[in-house]
Amino acid sequence: MENISFSVFLRIIQQLLTIKYQEINMLAVRDVQKSYGNKTVLKGISFTAPKGQIISLLGNNGSGKTTTFRCIMGLSDCDKGSIRYNGRPIERKRFGYLPEERSLFYDVPVFTQLKLLGQLKGADSEEASLTADYWITRMKIEEYRNQIPLRMSKGNQQKVQLIICLMGKPDILILDEPWTGLDQNNIGIFRDVLTELKTKNKIILLSSHQYQPVQEICDRYLYLKNGELVINETKAHLLEMPQRIVEIEHDGRFIYQGKEAVRTTVHGRIVKLWVSNDETAWAVMEKTRNDSSVISARKRKLTINDLIEVSK
Repeated sequence: MENISFSVFLRIIQQLLTIKYQEINMLAVRDVQKSYGNKTVLKGISFTAPKGQIISLLGNNGSGKTTTFRCIMGLSDCDKGSIRYNGRPIERKRFGYLPEERSLFYDVPVFTQLKLLGQLKGADSEEASLTADYWITRMKIEEYRNQIPLRMSKGNQQKVQLIICLMGKPDILILDEPWTGLDQNNIGIFRDVLTELKTKNKIILLSSHQYQPVQEICDRYLYLKNGELVINETKAHLLEMPQRIVEIEHDGRFIYQGKEAVRTTVHGRIVKLWVSNDETAWAVMEKTRNDSSVISARKRKLTINDLIEVSK
């Protein structure tokens, strides 16, 4: 009996050490639940975010994205579950946060407020100045160094907001709608900066309603629906999937008669045929070659937007 009890004890210790080891070098969200009054906002969501990865948290308004962020940052307590970084509870100083609504001092010059915020996050005067100057140059807003944000465009204000997020040299970045107010050129600058931070082993969590930059930059896609995590997919696996989409633009008369499609969705005069593999996609396109109602046809791999469309 004593031997059995001891073996069980050893097995429990081994399991605990395995879990601990698995949580090293990552943010681990385990079975997190959260309610406000009688409304359950998060229904036991779980995911991991390893160092050096960019993770998107997607979903419609009210799906639970903001509550998830608040729980991760310790701004709201979980009713159940755990959130750990490197196997331990997270210190708030680990975070850099870019909120959806800007929180700038609009009448304080850019460099002045960046240096001040750097010092508030623990840097000395010289380090805060060097860090502020580095990011002002990196974000290409040197001409606004001594300008007040009130006189800057929304896109340049957003750049300042991101620099504020980075001033404390955080390990985990939480970015809520980071592309807000940005044109394509500035989206590119943000993308390059986030990629640079990724190579420095930062963990980046972002939410966005703009799926194109998400598709390009993120390593994993999470999608919340009514407080439940209904999609948890990596970019690598999505690219490896054999399924294809055949998109057909037509003049309003097109009706597909074949049986190859496992799913068909219609968006105005665009028909999306979901087929099992690349060979089948070519066969479908060949069938549409002589159809006078077809304006164009193309095949492509699945995107995160396709998965979200199916989950709705």
